[in-house]
Amino acid sequence: MTGARDTMELREDAIRAQYEAALDLLTGFDHAPRLAKAVETPAPERSAGIGTRPRFRSTIPAMAARSTARAGGVRLVERVEGFCAEADWLRAYAEINDFEHQLANAGAVVIKFWLQISADEQLRRFKEREDTEFKRFKITDEDWRNREKWDEYVSAVCDMVDRTSTGLAPWTLVEANDKNFARVKVLKTVCERIEAALKIDSNGK
Repeated sequence: MTGARDTMELREDAIRAQYEAALDLLTGFDHAPRLAKAVETPAPERSAGIGTRPRFRSTIPAMAARSTARAGGVRLVERVEGFCAEADWLRAYAEINDFEHQLANAGAVVIKFWLQISADEQLRRFKEREDTEFKRFKITDEDWRNREKWDEYVSAVCDMVDRTSTGLAPWTLVEANDKNFARVKVLKTVCERIEAALKIDSNGK
């Protein structure tokens, strides 16, 4: 029984560390987070038949800021821009589900968010960035070009959420026109999911 109790305590410690790391990242500390770091992933490019997971495996456990859901986002771009064949982006969904299930089975709490804004709100933010000098670097010709494919991206997003939302790694859809509402919903969801995981472990179930 001692070994089982020790294992449970170690997992609880790991989940609490995830909890603190998530709070550091989401509350926007000016200093570097104590328990996690953001990891940049390669920009999408034409597929050479390489699977989705190799881009992200090397970043574990430093993926608190970019979960494997990022892989789905990359595949969105590759799909809409025609950088890969249909068979490739369809295969990616199975790879993402498999990888996230491995993480969950290893004790990680996989939390995924899709922050959705309306086309009108996106246009307002784009124009604000163009009109505000210190925000101008955030908007590029590529952003305007991608906006022209709004409907294609919406269709791809619906497919991604439908095919990669699972019992162990569900998506949480966030209404993000209001930034404050979106931040509160994300923080609340993170707290609830991690507290639920700790409660399950404490009950030994």
